[in-house]
Amino acid sequence: MHDSPQNVAFRLSYLQQRLKNLVEIDGRLVPEYPEVFLDESYCHLDHSTANRWVQSNGGTVAEPGRQTLLVIFAAFVVYYDKEKRELQGTFVKDSVHIWPALGKAHIRKTDGQDDNVWSNVPEEIRQAGIMADVNDYHGNFNSEVFDALFRRLCQNLNDMNLGPCHIHLDGAKYHFHNLNKKPNASDKKITIQEWLIANDHGIPVSEKGVGHPPTKAELWNDVLRIQLRPDRDAIAWRHGSDVLRGPDHHSKRHQAFDQLGNSQKYIL
Repeated sequence: MHDSPQNVAFRLSYLQQRLKNLVEIDGRLVPEYPEVFLDESYCHLDHSTANRWVQSNGGTVAEPGRQTLLVIFAAFVVYYDKEKRELQGTFVKDSVHIWPALGKAHIRKTDGQDDNVWSNVPEEIRQAGIMADVNDYHGNFNSEVFDALFRRLCQNLNDMNLGPCHIHLDGAKYHFHNLNKKPNASDKKITIQEWLIANDHGIPVSEKGVGHPPTKAELWNDVLRIQLRPDRDAIAWRHGSDVLRGPDHHSKRHQAFDQLGNSQKYIL
């Protein structure tokens, strides 16, 4: 499935977009606009693999455990520093967030015992009330939480004075969604009309001419012509940056995203 013609064509398009951002300076190819790689991952603090090296005379081997799980959110930026004439790479300011996910319910307690654990976790996550999971991290994310962290990221990029950036995201569903969905053909005429007005598209002129209200069919034809950008794109665009959708999570071309998560796991 990951090597289907559609996915191969998509990865080719993605790589072509990345190549367009390369310029030659002092005989080297460097990014014209900063490249930002963002990803989420997780780490089991007591995790051990099923197959491990042991001493030749035997000994006690700890049972593989999956108790404490830490969720990781981070963003890394690569850019060319024109003053230093060097390629630079660093974590985006205030972009590394790590929080625990214990048990099948949200870890946040009411007795204040875990205040120290959560002291450095963004307010957006603390107030989300999302469900934690001991086996994976995807349950710790939803579109609303990611939106809040993404807005924070875009603002931090502006604070770093890097100028317009290319922000790379993998194909996770909560990365690309629209809270502002289009109306349906079965909706009432007034609902379709209000949606067009609320989204600054205006009301089309009726085929009968000025002074005649458009029909529902005419309103609906206008809706069909409108292409909504994912919320991520709109947020980035308002901060002067662009979003590039990278390869799927299981692709070999996903290495830049995986290395981002692994760098934090190594520290932990």
